[in-house]
Amino acid sequence: MYRILSLAPYRRLAVCQDPYAYIRVKAAKTPKYVMMVNNGHFVHSIKVAASIVYLRTITSNTSGRAKFAYSPGWKAVSSLGNQLQMKFSLKIFTGNKFCLCNYATREVGGYVDFDWFRVK
Repeated sequence: MYRILSLAPYRRLAVCQDPYAYIRVKAAKTPKYVMMVNNGHFVHSIKVAASIVYLRTITSNTSGRAKFAYSPGWKAVSSLGNQLQMKFSLKIFTGNKFCLCNYATREVGGYVDFDWFRVK
């Protein structure tokens, strides 16, 4: 979960390897959008009005798939986009990694407040 604190436009939760996928919030100005990208290709986006957005990924080593979801505020969780077919190779590094980031495109600096990150 994060709270929007700066004008850096992208907050992201990613599953990193090759291929990779992520769900992000584009929030430089209103309206804000939650967007899903899979292996470099834009998949889907939806407009959100909440100032707090929860991002979620559900990964399974058994199926080798990752699903992405979001929740505006503390409301129902909604799936977004398609599933990532994870690969387990040494091409980049061992296994798949999680990535939380704040990505500025127009100004240097900015930050995001990730309140918590949980792995089950």
